Amino acid sequence: MMPRLCPIGQSGSSPTEAVDVNGRGGICVSATEDRISSQMSFMTHSVCVAAAALLVSIGAQSDKPPTPTPEQTEFFDTKIRPVLFDTCGECHLEDENGGLRIDSREALVKGGENGPAVVPGDPEKSLLIHAIRRDGTGPRMPKEGPRLSDDTIAAFMQWIKDGAPWPPEKANR
Repeated sequence: MMPRLCPIGQSGSSPTEAVDVNGRGGICVSATEDRISSQMSFMTHSVCVAAAALLVSIGAQSDKPPTPTPEQTEFFDTKIRPVLFDTCGECHLEDENGGLRIDSREALVKGGENGPAVVPGDPEKSLLIHAIRRDGTGPRMPKEGPRLSDDTIAAFMQWIKDGAPWPPEKANR
């Protein structure tokens, strides 16, 4: 027999035999089955809401700058900061060529006219890497003078891969 909805007043806590309006017999879908279906729908919805909240939380955490370790601070101060301020700073500190400033992590992540210069954790999506490689996918940096050394480019790639940690300014810099 095929399950059929019971006429009003005939559903209970377990399936019962009933006759539909056409005189055919069948099994009634019980109220218990309706409640189970409703509970499963609620649980599915709850799981989806929880998963969405988790993804939003993870996304919000990835926007937070990482706290640099002492080693990362040393790396930044010796390999990244000098290039940013001495080489890139000629055009991207006070002039903001291309709408890009390079004097903070936030400014690099925000980027300029072409989009974010740095995508923390992903050097290949970071326009800064493509620019200093001069790989033909965007602006060439530095515009004037020789291309940066392979070691310098590798240092920038590592810095971005590590999340682009930016140590706080020291008073004596």
